[in-house]
Amino acid sequence: KVCEVLQTMFKEDGRILNATTEGAADPFVALGALNESSIQFIIRVWVKVEDYWDVNFDTVAKIYDQLPKKGINFSYRKLDINILNK
Repeated sequence: KVCEVLQTMFKEDGRILNATTEGAADPFVALGALNESSIQFIIRVWVKVEDYWDVNFDTVAKIYDQLPKKGINFSYRKLDINILNK
């Protein structure tokens, strides 16, 4: 589901290039690792040099906004402390 949401996001952003552009490829999204407290995805997109930083920052913000709206939550480290009164 994460891959689908991200691929849709990339198709909607006109600054992200695809295989029809010379020297570019279609956006790439894959599950990279299952870590102890996180799931890591690898994302590769092609953009014009002048769009790089704007696309980078906008993509992070869109991911943070869009995934929860699609029912995909982020994992956060959590520590539970139980205090016992004796």
